[in-house]
Amino acid sequence: MSKNLMTAIEKMKILSVLFILIFLITSYTHANELYKAPLKDKIGRKLHYSMLRMEKNDEINIWVFFTDKGIFNIDEYEKSITRFKNNLSERRRQRREKTGRAEIADFTDLPVYKDYVKEIENIEAKRRIISNWLNGASFRVRKDIINEITAFPFVRKIERVEKFYLEPETYKTTRKRIKKMDKEEGFEFNYGNSRTQDSLIALDIAHNHGYFGEGVRIGIFDTGFWVDSTRFEALGHVSKRIIAKWDFIGSHGDTIDTIVGPELGDPPGQINHGTSMLSLIGGYKDNELIGASFNAKFALAKTEMVDEEIMQEEDYWAAATEWADSCGPDKGGVDIISSSLGYKSFDDTIGYLYEEHMNGDSAIITRAADLAVSKGIIVVTAMGNVKSGSGTNTSRPDTCIVAPADGDSVISAGAVDFNFDTKQWEWAWVWIDGVGYGAIIGPTSDGRTKPEVCASWCGYHTNPEYDPEAPDTAEQFPYVTGQGTSISTALIAGGCALILQAHPDWSPMKVREVLLNTASQHASPNDTLGWGIANIWKAINYETPAVRPFENDELAPPYPNPFNPKKHPHVVIPYNIINEGLGGKIFIFSISGRKIEEINLGDNLLPGRYITPEYGAVTWDGKDLNGETVDAGIYIILLRTGYTSSVKKLAIVR
Repeated sequence: MSKNLMTAIEKMKILSVLFILIFLITSYTHANELYKAPLKDKIGRKLHYSMLRMEKNDEINIWVFFTDKGIFNIDEYEKSITRFKNNLSERRRQRREKTGRAEIADFTDLPVYKDYVKEIENIEAKRRIISNWLNGASFRVRKDIINEITAFPFVRKIERVEKFYLEPETYKTTRKRIKKMDKEEGFEFNYGNSRTQDSLIALDIAHNHGYFGEGVRIGIFDTGFWVDSTRFEALGHVSKRIIAKWDFIGSHGDTIDTIVGPELGDPPGQINHGTSMLSLIGGYKDNELIGASFNAKFALAKTEMVDEEIMQEEDYWAAATEWADSCGPDKGGVDIISSSLGYKSFDDTIGYLYEEHMNGDSAIITRAADLAVSKGIIVVTAMGNVKSGSGTNTSRPDTCIVAPADGDSVISAGAVDFNFDTKQWEWAWVWIDGVGYGAIIGPTSDGRTKPEVCASWCGYHTNPEYDPEAPDTAEQFPYVTGQGTSISTALIAGGCALILQAHPDWSPMKVREVLLNTASQHASPNDTLGWGIANIWKAINYETPAVRPFENDELAPPYPNPFNPKKHPHVVIPYNIINEGLGGKIFIFSISGRKIEEINLGDNLLPGRYITPEYGAVTWDGKDLNGETVDAGIYIILLRTGYTSSVKKLAIVR
């Protein structure tokens, strides 16, 4: 036997052994994943502590995590995963594929075994939400039935649903002094008082190169959203770009509530915070407020309750992340989650402890956030705010990082404010009436640098309490300046939409990496500002953009080209607009100069990329003004706005 043949046989044997080993390892891994034995002490420490202080009939919200999903062999598991993948919408599939993971679906995607949930409901537990990703469900229960739940063999462990609290921002009718950028010329957009917040992280430069967020979807988790273009003129544009809504507070069991605006029985201010954050990202009012990504589309989730404080319960937030993965009419989900509310409540009675839980792996809300990233969704979340006398008595607090900002895959947003004495942008810490307010700083309890990047602590946005028809608010300013890492989170999330528009193939981790590498102090990050002030324009140009920039009103290449009226119903004529305010027309001429068609684009063109008919591109059926199909030949397409003209050629074949 030849030496080469021996070598080939040996290689085949080695490959066969490796294949068997991989199969066995994979099978063992899946087997371990399919079933996790119940913990010796099923009731978690914090829940146990709460139960000691409860009476028999007192109620509490709990998490119940299961041992399995009713699947116990590899064949059944593989079939279930295949079914799941086959049912993925194309948009959702493409988003997941960008992560580069070996599999775009796994055990976390499979549904919770419904019989387990029903068994618990049968003993008078009121279901709140079901989490496939976490293989559990939350319930409202009396103390006396918790021990009954532990007796079920399919229950792995029971935890308390944690609550997080934040003092609501006070909206004043006076406008806070903010820094004005010196350079006003060279920008097509009139930013008004929103120039500073946009210019600080180079959103304005990105806007003026034609990046407005088209094609990107942003999920916003907040207190509620009042998209009323009468009260909030800057939100009239947004109202046409909402793809999904869900009220997780008002939905109970199988009862679904999709009203995210004000509802009867809401406490005062319920929709204030969310309305303001939506305006920061998607608002558009010339010479007043230009949102970070005003042409993105939005999925709005009402996840926080307002009373004397804003309260978030982690099961609502976790449920919202799973909804965001597949919401929308095409079940395509969102590309970015913006969660602007950073909460602090660390003690033995409420919330998570810094040393024990703020390590990126323990808090349920953090695990949900990281899972969302693993499924192709960028998660931007606030570092949170702190004030002297609340957790600290110093002018510089120790870290008090909040979940899910501790996640290793999320983009946590810190904040900077302009110091008029030093003329520098510095870590946001201000004194108001003898009380210090500022942005929470890192690190995490396991030593990772936080935040990732920073944006402005101050933000100009809609005044949520303004109502021109109400006597008590009609004299207020329709726009105000708010403060907090809520502001910086919304701005960074909107900036991520512009990056993703320019680089639609980038994964969430790629976007995060590029943001860090292009921020102001990327060479020397610290736990106050992280990698520094974000620079969205630098991030876009970290690599050559897949979607090219543009700086003037212009035609994009028509398609199909050549165009055959007998084979194609129409030709699509895309165009890009960067100047707002004036109308425009598209003309089609023969090569000899005869006008074939004239199409009016309207009297007030908004900036945008009108690339497909769905997004406003013009279509032409190949007929002239008399309704006759034109002859084969070369035709001239002319775009004329009040600012410029642009020409493209179109070939027609017969």
